[in-house]
Formats: sequence, C-alpha cells, structure tokens
Amino acid sequence: MFTLSDKDFGKLIITGHTIFEEGPLVQNNKICIDTGAFLQGGHLTGLILPDLEFINTKE
Repeated sequence: MFTLSDKDFGKLIITGHTIFEEGPLVQNNKICIDTGAFLQGGHLTGLILPDLEFINTKE
C-alpha cells in the first residue's frame, strides 16, 4: 500500500483514498488526509498549505 511504504519519493505527497479514521497520516514525505467523510461518524479533513495546518468538520 502506497501510504504505508517507507520509500522516499523526493517530494511531499498529499493523498486520500485510504481512510485513517483516527486522523491524518503524516509519515516521512507523505500526508494522507482521508478521514472517512462518507462514513457514519466520519469527518472531512483539509490541509492548509504551506503551514501544514489541518482543519476538519469534527471540530
């Protein structure tokens, strides 16, 4: 799975399509902001660049 790979892709990659219900995954040069907005109890997460500040509908 791409989001769990330790490979360094040389640039910051921001992705979705793999749900992390506990919150965004931040790992090396990868950020996954999919927090399951369509799931019951899920919420939508966004990312403000270049500050890397997360915002979501849960708060």
